[in-house]
Amino acid sequence: MNLRLLVCLLIICLAGACAHRANNYNVGTVNTTKADESKTVFKRFPGEICMINDSIAALANSAQVLSLYNIHSGVNIANSGIEKTNFDSLIGVTYQKKYEGVKRFVYGSGFELNGNNYQLGSFVHSENRFFIHVSTVVEVYDLEDSPDQRPANASKDTNMIMMDYLNFIFVADADLKIEKIYPLYAESISRKKNFYPYYQKNFYVENNALYVPVGRMDEPFKELEKKMNCDPGNYSLVCFNFNRENAADFFLDFKHADFSDFRLRDYIESPFSFFKWDDKLLFCNGKEIYDVKSGEKLFDKKELDSDGHEWIYKFRIKDDRLLLITGKMPDAKEIAAKKENGEQATCKYKFKIIDQKTSESVAEYPLPGITSAIGFSDEQIVYMDRDKENYSFKYIRYNEN
Repeated sequence: MNLRLLVCLLIICLAGACAHRANNYNVGTVNTTKADESKTVFKRFPGEICMINDSIAALANSAQVLSLYNIHSGVNIANSGIEKTNFDSLIGVTYQKKYEGVKRFVYGSGFELNGNNYQLGSFVHSENRFFIHVSTVVEVYDLEDSPDQRPANASKDTNMIMMDYLNFIFVADADLKIEKIYPLYAESISRKKNFYPYYQKNFYVENNALYVPVGRMDEPFKELEKKMNCDPGNYSLVCFNFNRENAADFFLDFKHADFSDFRLRDYIESPFSFFKWDDKLLFCNGKEIYDVKSGEKLFDKKELDSDGHEWIYKFRIKDDRLLLITGKMPDAKEIAAKKENGEQATCKYKFKIIDQKTSESVAEYPLPGITSAIGFSDEQIVYMDRDKENYSFKYIRYNEN
């Protein structure tokens, strides 16, 4: 074999190896498993799916129950007992005790959340436990100017301030048995500084610290198309510590986190997510990814589609790869066209692999039509679907070649 031929063959082999490295993930077909509804019945798609491992998923069912399922067998492994909580008693030993003589909280006034007297919001699996946001609604009376402390059932009393939410974090073990309940008193400190905690947009807990996205209280919801206030003094997150009930710390000011192209509607509707990577807590505002403590940017929005309509729904880091689930919502024209044909326009999702060190795209794969929340592990993408009779788990395996 002459030298020229040998060099050519070597070049071809190296090129093949490089091409192989540039796209080194196998993404499988969709698998389907019927969900067991013998213990708890699905009324709608879960608002959140969290993969505990590659077989077990935790999901919030109808904003009432946190459940564990084996996605491969469909078996319902465990369900939280939050519905058994005596909220009247819980409020009495928490909020009422703390504000005794200042406020009176009247529970059970007939106001319901999703057909019940409480609402299960976001949750997170951390430190081998589940931290679950639960809220309930009460009537609040100001007693400071009411020496006779009017009866609890006096709902039309002039001392009533408002109907208000009381927020708690329920802590459950790996089998969803409730271990502790933390009332979130410290949010009043946040509100005094003009920021309200937005638990519905996700949160994270580590070392007794609760990290929650915040919004400005002086930004009216009626002006949804208005650009957000991006003054440097604004923050992305507030941190409440379960052991310091009257303290609130803020992270990721707007000098580090970029919301410059956000409308208020974008802030409300965009997906926020967290991920623990080694000793760093990472936060994604739907466009970019940041280290919460240092403010370092790990992923820039310029790597997303240039039209600005692509959002990051889930992310994780595995080895030197940044794995993203991104989605693009249909525009108004597409929504109208689908509606005219009796169809529903859905978000178009992609699975994207990014080189974490260079931010260069390695590969991307379109995902099938998905209308539920998405779960994401190191080896699977999980979501739910339904037909006329059953809800089912759908999962797509992926792995490196």
